Amino acid sequence: MKKQSIEGLRTRKTVNGLRYLMSVKRPDGKEVMQTVPIDPRDSEATIKCKCEAVRAELLARISPEATTKEVSETSAQECANTPEARMHEAIEQYIKIHLRPSSAIVLRRVLKNFTIDDEKANDAALQAIIERDVKDSSKRTWIAYIKAFYTWLRERGLSVRNPACDVKLPPKGEPRRRLPTDEETERIISIAARIEHMKSTKLGAPRVVDHTGLELFCRLMCCTGARVSTIRALKCCDLDRNGLLTLYNVKSQKRYDVRIPCNDPEIPKLWKDLASGRSPSELLFFSEVYGMRLTKCLQGQLQNFGPDENGENISCHSFRHGVASKMLRAGVPIETISKILDHSTIAITLSTYARHNDSQIAEAFAAIK
Repeated sequence: MKKQSIEGLRTRKTVNGLRYLMSVKRPDGKEVMQTVPIDPRDSEATIKCKCEAVRAELLARISPEATTKEVSETSAQECANTPEARMHEAIEQYIKIHLRPSSAIVLRRVLKNFTIDDEKANDAALQAIIERDVKDSSKRTWIAYIKAFYTWLRERGLSVRNPACDVKLPPKGEPRRRLPTDEETERIISIAARIEHMKSTKLGAPRVVDHTGLELFCRLMCCTGARVSTIRALKCCDLDRNGLLTLYNVKSQKRYDVRIPCNDPEIPKLWKDLASGRSPSELLFFSEVYGMRLTKCLQGQLQNFGPDENGENISCHSFRHGVASKMLRAGVPIETISKILDHSTIAITLSTYARHNDSQIAEAFAAIK
């Protein structure tokens, strides 16, 4: 019998003699083989019948596999084209370009029930956010996330309506911050140093641990007036030999226009202790998660000071207001304060810090006599 006379028939030499295989190609181009039970005494007609039977069996087995594969590919393609999948893909692209991990968590939660092109669903989801029983400041933050995301979609060429473009929330009230006194500031720093000591030792057996930097974290807030997010973004190389500090605005993703001098003599010592032996490009406080832990630890200690007579508590942001207020009392021009605090416009500085009491007004009229 000639092998070439039957399409797809192969022979393989084995220890027991020749082995006959029938080969059939699948739709993806790969071959599937199966043994044909040929006996040397079989006639050519019998061999052809056996080969055709094996071929039919292989084709019957391949067809369901091909059909299943085509169906799975089609279903996967359909899933990728669903509105939910397209929305998820757009959110992840926006996060990759613009947001940090902590902000990405908030954005995913806020946009959970929003879509790209269903305006009715977006209006319902937005109304649910507005009606939630939370602080107006939280609603402002969420709506700002929604506006920024849909603005980005329009910049990419998608003709989608921004669901939050016409939302009007109650205006911001006058910020109420309890400004820490000098005595409270010193007490807070001493508490931070004591917490550091407690974390660095263990009763019974001393151990080697990393410097947590809580005292440095606290001193930087009291000295520079920077935002907490800015302090968490500091790198090991941001303090030069002259004691000048380069700060980074996390929101605008830009460096400050000015460098801040560190008047506290303990800051360079603690900085050197924390940054020694590490890469200059590494975060000073190790990671964003670790910086958040330091913030929460310090905020927990500030709650022990209790409210003042107006019911206001000290927060981490109070130190920023405290530094600005001291500069105003010292007669520093408002333009310089705006540069130091890295406000986008001087109007923000004026509306937040430039408040005058009766004694200041009396001093102003006394100066022109």
